[in-house]
Amino acid sequence: MICYTHRDNRAIGICKYCGKAVCDECAIVDNSGIACSERCHQELLAYAVMAEKSKAVYGMKSGRIPITTIFLLAAGAVFLLMGVYFASKGIATWLLLLPMAVIFLILGALSYINIRRTGIRS
Repeated sequence: MICYTHRDNRAIGICKYCGKAVCDECAIVDNSGIACSERCHQELLAYAVMAEKSKAVYGMKSGRIPITTIFLLAAGAVFLLMGVYFASKGIATWLLLLPMAVIFLILGALSYINIRRTGIRS
């Protein structure tokens, strides 16, 4: 592949913003990727900032437990408490509530384990 700007140079990569091939001479490399110009580099930095803000908004930053996992565990706890209460009163609804509690608690635990193991947040 040949550099888009310098036709005599071999390209070392592709600009992450515009897709042009870039050589050592014109490449701007940082944590956000390779850029071919200062304008593309600024756009990449802006995208990186937006991505970090999105992670914060949707609870995907590291160290946070996603709302899905919290919901599954909380719902399981509620079903468990209701099932135990209804079982103590002799109401047959506990036959439905306790299995639901077990299912929600298992799904919540699996979600939490998956997050800790892979680091991928859903």
